[in-house]
Amino acid sequence: MRPNDPKERHDDPGFDPESPDVSDPQVDPVGAAIAPLDRKPQSENEKKPPYDPLGDLKQ
Repeated sequence: MRPNDPKERHDDPGFDPESPDVSDPQVDPVGAAIAPLDRKPQSENEKKPPYDPLGDLKQ
């Protein structure tokens, strides 16, 4: 029940922060967030040769 006093209503968030609604889109998603720019392009998914630290010294 919400109080009628405006001073008391200021402190009342209007919801129970301890029990979020599962159907609410503001609920945190499960898993790590992946930004659109973090996704690798298809060309990077191709297999590359292993790194050779002496590759620049070989002739």
